[in-house]
Amino acid sequence: MLKKNIKYSFATIHSQIAIIGAGTGGVNLAAHLSRSMQLSPTCVRIFDPSKIHYYQPAFTMIGGGLCNPSVSQGKMEKMIPKLISFTNYKVDLINPEENSMITEDGTTYTFEQLVIAPGINPNPSLIPGLKEALEDPDCPVVSIYGFKAAQKTWKYIKNFKGGKAIFTEPIAPIKCGGAPQKILFLARDTWGSKAQIEFIKSPDTVFGVKKYSDALANLHSSHGTKVSLKTSLVEVNGKERIATFKDLVTGELIKKDFDFLHAVPPHTPHAFLSKSGLTNEAGYVDVNKFTLQHNKFQNIWGFGDCASIPTSKTAAAVMGQTPIILKNLKNAID
Repeated sequence: MLKKNIKYSFATIHSQIAIIGAGTGGVNLAAHLSRSMQLSPTCVRIFDPSKIHYYQPAFTMIGGGLCNPSVSQGKMEKMIPKLISFTNYKVDLINPEENSMITEDGTTYTFEQLVIAPGINPNPSLIPGLKEALEDPDCPVVSIYGFKAAQKTWKYIKNFKGGKAIFTEPIAPIKCGGAPQKILFLARDTWGSKAQIEFIKSPDTVFGVKKYSDALANLHSSHGTKVSLKTSLVEVNGKERIATFKDLVTGELIKKDFDFLHAVPPHTPHAFLSKSGLTNEAGYVDVNKFTLQHNKFQNIWGFGDCASIPTSKTAAAVMGQTPIILKNLKNAID
């Protein structure tokens, strides 16, 4: 009898190119590879544990009542391009010196080139009370950072009777830095003047690019939105409808009551990447910001949200990175 919690390697499967992550980055790269290279099904393999592929940019539209939730998802296996093999298991560990990795079912896979693109994860458990409040269907604490959470967001925006509405943004990096304000403006368009809205964010500017920061600040001012900077959400009491914030300059704790709270959870990279020795101190895949090649292992690449590059963590950034990694990956193979 096999013992639990022990990894068994029953087989070794080899691929010329292995891609971890079947999100926007991984699928986009695989599609380009399938069109530009003569492939057999053993050449390229994608690894992802999800049964469903979510088009995450639509979550904001779902939360704002502009999109049917069904259009943002599809079966993962149908998203994988032709001639690309698919392993529907999570990668537990990468052994870069051995050009191999182990999946959660105990299988060992080897590779010649490895592309890492699993994204990053919203992590509401890092703020006490937030996860519980988001999961409580009777609590007006919502978020567009998740498929079910986005649907709950529209439910509470649509049924809002008026009062205090708070929107938050944590310290970067997060997926789509504009999304916390997009949902704010969509909610305001639905509510009109019946809400007293406050936007509370940890960074010291309204937006990371000055041109847009100035324009957004003017919009908030003209709409009567109170903006508080350098202030971070640190606790949520969903039952009492009280959110606790920390002034990042003075350290003071500030309690605010609310009738509606849209919270953006802190985001964290995947732990298996650090465990595999492939990341920088912050936990992001340590790659050259120009070539997307790993700084230590020449046959390993990283792009998208998981990579240590100074770009926004958006689908638009991934689309800009794909031609670079495609060209350099093909050159490395040649």
